[in-house]
Amino acid sequence: MKNWSDAKNFDAFTAYVNQGIQLLNEERSTRDSVLLPFSSMQVFAISKQVDKLYTSFEIPKKSGAMRQIDAPVFHLKLMQRAIKAMLETALEESPAAHGFVRGRSIHTNAAEHVGQDWVLNLDVVGFFPAIHKGRLQVLLKRDPVEYSPELARFISTICTKDGVLPQGSPASPLLTNLVCLRLDKMLGIVAAQFGAKYTRYADDITFSGTSKAMLCRLLAVVKKVLNSEGFKVHPTKTRILPASQRQEVTGLSVHEFVNVPRVYRRRVRAALHQWEKVGIEETFKKHGYSSARTFVNSLRGQLGFLEQTSKSAERDFSSEYQRFVVKYDYLCRLS
Repeated sequence: MKNWSDAKNFDAFTAYVNQGIQLLNEERSTRDSVLLPFSSMQVFAISKQVDKLYTSFEIPKKSGAMRQIDAPVFHLKLMQRAIKAMLETALEESPAAHGFVRGRSIHTNAAEHVGQDWVLNLDVVGFFPAIHKGRLQVLLKRDPVEYSPELARFISTICTKDGVLPQGSPASPLLTNLVCLRLDKMLGIVAAQFGAKYTRYADDITFSGTSKAMLCRLLAVVKKVLNSEGFKVHPTKTRILPASQRQEVTGLSVHEFVNVPRVYRRRVRAALHQWEKVGIEETFKKHGYSSARTFVNSLRGQLGFLEQTSKSAERDFSSEYQRFVVKYDYLCRLS
């Protein structure tokens, strides 16, 4: 079925999900096992107990507070991934959105603000929980998706927990971009009126321009726009930074080119140096990790982050990255 505005029953819902499974299979390696389609009975059973099919846990934020993650069990997660794959074929992303969009990243987001005199960063309070099931259901029936009311209701049920978007579902990030299509358009217009640039990476919103006074006036308007869309600016996470200070966008420096801040690179270098000098046991404990494996995996992720930045930056940081990788591989073989 190609015209999903006519989907009426669970057989149609199942066909929709299974078309998403097919899309996922097409992207998988020939060495990977094939993902099997769902039966209508499976789809029905999962839809009737969605809220119970999550494992919830907390992880620390940079601020020290805790963030709740609701991770779906395998079959629910697979269904959400299939829905995400289908929505990607129907949704044309906003030019301002850089989070969870193919071909875009924190690097493309930061690159839009390189070399600006002033940068304004702000966060949205409770971004995922602010998006409710009913709101999703309405948006899924409208342009550009235009699904049937029944299919919209099914998707909003499968992709929410306790009536809101869960942080941990593979479908949640894409659905936030759908919800924010109008917001991005409105904030883009506001930015143009003030002569500023605008981008968004999930709930990280950035404006940049030539004047602090202009960004302060713009911020007052932005707060009203966000409130009209059901969002609130985090009161302690709004920062207006001049070029004379360290300007960062989604964790990356944007002075003359996109780069990982020096403090981040120093932290990676220090972790590798200490691992080499005193061993992994003392190192992972000092850095606050629960086990050697957790420390090693985290360090691998940090190196991956450095690799992406070295490829997208205007200067070549590959030599520094390569030195880190050589030492990391060497220490892994010794441990």
